[in-house]
Amino acid sequence: MDRRRFLQLLSATPLALWAAPAWTQEEGAAADPWTRTVILVHLAGGNDALNTVIPFADPAYLAARKRVSLPVKKLHHLDDNYGLHPAMAPVAYAWDTKELAIVHGVGFPGGPFGHYAACESLDTGSPTPGPTTRGWISEALSNVPAPRGFALAADLGMAGPGPDLGAPLALRIPGDGGPKLARPASKNRALDHVVGLHAERRAQARELWVRAQDTGDLGTRFPASSIGEQFALAARLLSSGAPVAVMRLEQTGYDTHRNQLSRHADLLGDLGAAIGSFRSVLLKSNRWRNVLVVVVSEFGRTLAENAGGGTEDGTAGVALVLGGSVRGGMYGTPPLLGELNDGQIVHTVDFRSLYGTIATDFWGVQKHAFSAFPGLGFL
Repeated sequence: MDRRRFLQLLSATPLALWAAPAWTQEEGAAADPWTRTVILVHLAGGNDALNTVIPFADPAYLAARKRVSLPVKKLHHLDDNYGLHPAMAPVAYAWDTKELAIVHGVGFPGGPFGHYAACESLDTGSPTPGPTTRGWISEALSNVPAPRGFALAADLGMAGPGPDLGAPLALRIPGDGGPKLARPASKNRALDHVVGLHAERRAQARELWVRAQDTGDLGTRFPASSIGEQFALAARLLSSGAPVAVMRLEQTGYDTHRNQLSRHADLLGDLGAAIGSFRSVLLKSNRWRNVLVVVVSEFGRTLAENAGGGTEDGTAGVALVLGGSVRGGMYGTPPLLGELNDGQIVHTVDFRSLYGTIATDFWGVQKHAFSAFPGLGFL
């Protein structure tokens, strides 16, 4: 089937691609979830929050970490108490221009969790998700009718159902050029039902892929890594005006039980470079204000180091939020490292406050599943 015929067929169905570009919003106009895009980045394995945003002035940090602490002189100092990992120089630049919000102590009540359970909670926004619990993005936007054919989320290189679970137009577009439907890593009747009913979404995924390839040279080099390729694909989709509300990316390798210093530095270096390139492309095309990059992990790591030069799975983590509409600064209450619960850092910000802030202040949705949780104020 040729491209013209494909678009004609789509236009006659509820799955038709929305013709209007996602960048028609004027400066100062009310937020609209279908004119703004969230780039949701999952650091899989449990990112060490304390070696990402380092509390170098806290004596408890240095006392607990003789081998995996970072030299204070090498940090990008954010204020008198915190520094950013030196590998994340491009992200540090966003801090200097007040486009980076750092949310301390994010987590869910009831932790610690295993990786699988923690990822389910991260995706659903529920501390105790059930087999048919919807993803947090589906929940947040459930009261807002989408334009026809608008894909709620596109997973760029993901394997699981993600926070778009239950969405009628959730797509997976891996960077190898083979678009697929999103399928759960575990059996989930709700998503299987959606996948079974809408096999034509494979065609829509291919159409998004074609649109991304038609954007030409972005004029910026991205890291030759998985996360670099995913950010490059996200930049292409945004440049094409692709009708997608959320693009979900993933970087693996953060389960740093051994040799953490070098492994973590490599990961954050790749991540920082990819974000820097992505930001550069969007600034040049005047799209940066309508995009929000949200970097999260399923949990943090322990304050104490282990004998292998690493840390163990933990609880409270950190979220990084970047974008042209962000009010840069520190948000949330930093966890007290001297007051642990059974060796674990106590979370101070519920993940649902993060999700609610995005829904209310970025997408402009006033009534949603996370309305009861206090906003964080970074938008």
